[in-house]
Amino acid sequence: MINIDFNDVEASIQYEFKNKMLIQQAFMITDNDNIPFSSEALRNIGKRTINYSITQILTGYYGYYNERGLFRTKNSNEHFNDLLNNLYSKDIFARNIELLGLSKYLDFNRDTDVFNIDRKLFEAIVGAVALDSNWNMNVINEVLSFILDIDYYLDNGFGDLNGNFVVLVHNWTLENNAPIPVYDFMPGDNQNIESYKSVLHLFLNGTDFTFTEEAENKSIARMKAAKKAYTYLVENNYVKTLKNIDIKPELSSAMMQLEKLSMDGHFSLPEFDVFEENGGYAAICTIDECDMSFKGYGKIDSDAINEAAFKMLNHVLGYDAK
Repeated sequence: MINIDFNDVEASIQYEFKNKMLIQQAFMITDNDNIPFSSEALRNIGKRTINYSITQILTGYYGYYNERGLFRTKNSNEHFNDLLNNLYSKDIFARNIELLGLSKYLDFNRDTDVFNIDRKLFEAIVGAVALDSNWNMNVINEVLSFILDIDYYLDNGFGDLNGNFVVLVHNWTLENNAPIPVYDFMPGDNQNIESYKSVLHLFLNGTDFTFTEEAENKSIARMKAAKKAYTYLVENNYVKTLKNIDIKPELSSAMMQLEKLSMDGHFSLPEFDVFEENGGYAAICTIDECDMSFKGYGKIDSDAINEAAFKMLNHVLGYDAK
């Protein structure tokens, strides 16, 4: 049995329980519906609460009444429904439990479906907050907005997470066996509007580096602090990027060098369109993340591919393609 620091759990979700037994119950995850007082009862509440809360939050973002008092949304009904469906996502629920650092308190065999367990915990926590707050939707919406990180998805969509600095910092700690980042929050200094300071604690080589940012809500303040921390990691060569990677392009092995960078996660796999031209071969190299393509020539197809790859390699590394 894992000892759970419930003060840490409350800090992670930014909610303090009046009934501490509810948050403990949220961690009593089981597949047996007949076990009394497990998290299943909270999950049933949580799933429906999440759906209603997301609808209410999005209505606040996009809904309005016209001069006749009729309600509509600022975007199409189809787009509004897509937002609802994308935010009500088991993938996001599970991922955010990891980002909040709560999966470390789950007692399970690593061969089990970790994704499913993380998702169940997310739903149970929301159910526990709903009951503990006596269905105070202002409280529920604030907690869900924070732990679901709704602001990020509404601003950036649901595709690539390369701009989500909370995810980038978290993944960096996992890849480097470093303690997961810790976020503290306090009232901001802005006297005119309600604001929050986020203090990110990032432990590097046993030293606590702190990064502080302020914003109008906790989610945005957290993201800004994470961006500052990730920028520090990049600028101090803790993160290997195309700006600081040590590689010298070689014409004869350019395709392999380019594919190695792709496998390291810098961009998607390069694609080569090869065809005969002027008695030899030509190849066009493209990468999804690059708005330019490069053409190479050769007497044999492999030479054309390497020349196209060499030009692309110089481009993505910031050199003049030759």
